[in-house]
Amino acid sequence: MQDEQNTTANIIYNLAHLGISIKDTKYFDIEVYAKLIELEVKTMSNETPIRRATQKDIDLFLL
Repeated sequence: MQDEQNTTANIIYNLAHLGISIKDTKYFDIEVYAKLIELEVKTMSNETPIRRATQKDIDLFLL
């Protein structure tokens, strides 16, 4: 039971850190969540070069 609570708390914390509401998570599955966390870890560890998002990036994300 404690492990489940810790996992749930970590997921909620990660979503909040990414600016994603729990309500919005109904639109993606655990694989999408895992990919978001992977991208966040890469960003925080500076593994990927930082660049500004272009309008094309934003359009691709939203569509």
